[in-house]
Amino acid sequence: MAAANSQTFHLFPYLPPELRAMTWRASLPENDPPAIAPYQGGSWNHSPVPATSIHSMEWEYHFNLGVTRVKIPLTSVNHEARDVAITWAHKRGIEVIFNEVTGCNIYIRRHDPVRDIIWFGEGAFQSFARQCLDMQMASGQNAIIPVPIQIGQFAIPKNTLTDRWFMRSLRAAMHSFCGDVLVWIIADEHPSFHTNTNHEKAPPRWEVGATHEGESIFWDGLTGRLEVGGGAQILNDHSYERLIEAGHAIAERLAATTHGVTHFGLQAAYAVRL
Repeated sequence: MAAANSQTFHLFPYLPPELRAMTWRASLPENDPPAIAPYQGGSWNHSPVPATSIHSMEWEYHFNLGVTRVKIPLTSVNHEARDVAITWAHKRGIEVIFNEVTGCNIYIRRHDPVRDIIWFGEGAFQSFARQCLDMQMASGQNAIIPVPIQIGQFAIPKNTLTDRWFMRSLRAAMHSFCGDVLVWIIADEHPSFHTNTNHEKAPPRWEVGATHEGESIFWDGLTGRLEVGGGAQILNDHSYERLIEAGHAIAERLAATTHGVTHFGLQAAYAVRL
């Protein structure tokens, strides 16, 4: 007990308020970490651009995703810490919802298609790849569709690697991507979400278990180099072979065509529910 008490800084409440607030703020991250967002077919929505646009009939496409819970442990410390945490949350577009059932606040935000990780369950990536192609083919006199698509990370089940249509779908979708693209290969338990528009019953939060990252292969568009990375052994031999095969195939396609992808990677990992 004495050892435990020695870890407590009993004089903290007597520090100047400015110093205490600085301490609370220092305990908060710059931004909420990336969360896994479930893909839903047909979630590309179009909306007209402002009237000031030179293209009166131009359309922009946005990838609408749901909401995710945000864990902010600091809100449970005391009133002073909670005020600092809620101010931090509001500045980052995090909404505070009071749950009348539990009598507690919950914190939610909308998924970001670039910062967060889009989850494609069994067969969903093929549908997404078709949408990418349809968007590009739909461009015409009255519809100017901006491509490439801004998607930073997405995740697929391990079994998708062995799907005979996956490589074709991935190559097709790569024409729509730009920037840095990372594909997480999720082993074992897959994320599951309860779709409910009631914010008091926001879907559970899932993240990639960054402390248990597995096998990987990365392509650098600036140097043209393809590197196989280490990590924990997560995949079986067959899935690992498919991972390497997919990395080489995508690297060859990207190197041979004009594209907006600067870096591409495949990384095995586990999904963790928080």
